[in-house]
This record gives sequence, C-alpha cells and structure tokens, in this order.
Amino acid sequence: KAILPSVDFLKYAEIIGDYCFDVKSKEESLPEFLYLPRVKHIGDYAFMGCNSLKEILVESGNVKYSSVDGMLCNRQGWEIISWPGGKATEYTIPQGITNIKQDAFSYCEHLEKIELINDVTTIGSYAFSDNANLKTVILGEKVTSIKEGVFSYCSSLNEIYCKNAVPVTITSDVFKKVPTTCTIYVPIGAKSTYQSTDIWKNFRIEEISSSVEDEFIQSIDVRGVDGGILISGADNMDKFIYSINGELVYKGMDTYIKIFTKGVYIVKVGSKIVKVILKSVY
Repeated sequence: KAILPSVDFLKYAEIIGDYCFDVKSKEESLPEFLYLPRVKHIGDYAFMGCNSLKEILVESGNVKYSSVDGMLCNRQGWEIISWPGGKATEYTIPQGITNIKQDAFSYCEHLEKIELINDVTTIGSYAFSDNANLKTVILGEKVTSIKEGVFSYCSSLNEIYCKNAVPVTITSDVFKKVPTTCTIYVPIGAKSTYQSTDIWKNFRIEEISSSVEDEFIQSIDVRGVDGGILISGADNMDKFIYSINGELVYKGMDTYIKIFTKGVYIVKVGSKIVKVILKSVY
C-alpha cells in the first residue's frame, strides 16, 4: 500500500468528516502518527481500517477530545473513540477507561488479543467487528453491557475468558460468524449458568480454576514485621492499608510501610486482601 500524500493540513483542520480516512477498501494508508492540534469535531468511522496508524494525538486542552496511550478518547478520558489500527497485536485496556465506543476497534487487521479488564463496563455496538485475526478476548468482571454485533465477523476468534460468573445479556448478532468451536472459559461454578443462557450456550463452555492474573495475585506475600508491614511480589502495584475501622492509613507503592500504632490492619493489593495483626511497633 502507498502512504497517503502529506497530512500536514491536519494541523489546521477543525472538522474531520465521517469516513474521512476510511482506507480499509483502498490502496492507500495513513502514516503511523497523526497530530490534530485544532480539531473540534471528528465524524464517525473517520479512521476505520487505518492499520498503519499507531498513534493519534490531540492538544491537552482540547474541549472535546483527549489522547490516552495514543488512542483518541473523549475529553474526560473514560471512553475510547478510536484505536489506532496499527498500534499493537495485543492490548490491555488501561485503568480509567469504562466505555468502548461503537466501532472503536473494528477492521483492525493486526489485533490478535484484547483484554477488556480493569474498569471497562460497556462495549459499544460493533466495537470489535470484522477483526479477522482476533483470536483471544478477555472480559473483565465489571463488563455489564455488550451491545449488538460487538464481535461479529471475527472469524478467527477461538477463546473468550469471562471473569464474571453471571453471563452478560447479549443479542444474537454479538458473535455473528464467530466459529462455534470457540471456547468460553468461565469461573468455577458458572458453567451450568452459561450453558443455559441464550447465545452463550451455542459455544463450548469450560471452567477454569485460575487465570495467570489469579496465580500472580496468589504469589503476593503480605506480612507484619517489627514496626510495619512488608509486601513482596508486588513492586509496581498500588497498595492500600486500612485500620480495622475502615480508615485509610496508607496508599502508595512502597514494599515496606512503617506503622506507628499496634492493632489490626487490612491490606489490599490488587484483588488480594489480607488481615495483618501488628503486636509491636517502633
């Protein structure tokens, strides 16, 4: 494919219309980087099929849009509007993102694995449709709304991990043209529920005792030591310590936290919660 002629004009553009750079059926492609300093409105499907694009940036003071990890998002940063199609083959939605807008990831030919975890609650219509190479999807426990056609025409999809024991209610076209050989992995005890729920029951359902993330959480060690609390195996994770009365005592990423009062404390690291009794302090 040829790269489109210079897009320097975009530094002056305030309005980008519907399908403006939709190149999925053309021989051209966008460059890897787009900078939109003055943009006020971006139409629907503007970057659909732009599989060479790796980053979309707008000015930090834009009144309507923002850039989060190179993705085009709403101003507040909680909704993904458009994902650059050439960004990665595997991607995990970062913390703070709750919504995936309609068609945000559609026609991304390089995407093979997507983790819709952390704070994601809503996946918009056709958000991942027509991703021919998408093989693995992980749906976090906070996902409660999956709109129509989300994974339609994902013909290579062969495994979906659902962290919620309660199946999300979906329409019949969510998995349109997804092979029925696709396996749905669900928490222990949830198999029968998925097998009796419309649409989900059309696929092979398997229970899994733990994911890689669960095994990682289990490996975190929390213990009381003289003068404080020692947390190992979670160097780059946020740690929260509460008093027995629920008062936040500490929030941060230190591995050793000095405590000045004896008593019972509740330590939370990721999904791991541990009660620690301190009998001596400095």
